[in-house]
Amino acid sequence: MSGFGPSCSRDRLIDFDAAQQSGRIVGGVFFAEQAVFNRTTQATRSAPRGFTLVELVLVIIIMGVVAAIAMPRFAQATARQQLSAAADRLVSDFEKAQHTARASSNQVAISFDVAGNSYTVTPASGSAYVVQLDESPYQVTIAKASFDGATTMSFNGYGIPSSAGAVVLESSTGSVVVNLASTGRATR
Repeated sequence: MSGFGPSCSRDRLIDFDAAQQSGRIVGGVFFAEQAVFNRTTQATRSAPRGFTLVELVLVIIIMGVVAAIAMPRFAQATARQQLSAAADRLVSDFEKAQHTARASSNQVAISFDVAGNSYTVTPASGSAYVVQLDESPYQVTIAKASFDGATTMSFNGYGIPSSAGAVVLESSTGSVVVNLASTGRATR
């Protein structure tokens, strides 16, 4: 061997003349780190990027299993929310009818059609409106509506109901009872 450079360690033997001819020795300093660095970066540049078909298929299968587990819970949560929204709407309509009766000093009637899953709010003056509970967004049924045996009740001009009663709303996840007290307060 012809010689060793000043920056060689004990565990490396480097041909100083060959290294100097290849340009890796400049001013007596050996640049082996740069050569190693260039080889590793070239190796990573040529490495394939992206996902294999097997990886993509596995991810799609896992997503399908998670979706299959989540769908029944999502459907139940949606049905519970629809039932809750229908009960809130009924309570709100009782309160609105009572307020309208007081404000106009006229009677406001609410009539329940159990078979048709709807109810109609009819003020003494103005137009009546129908709330269909078995259609979107509620999709619930009226199981029972009873106000002293009748399916119709009214608020007089003072906002006092003709009778107390209850309405039972049902969906696939359960039922909710909306009560109307003799004071006119509606609760669920």
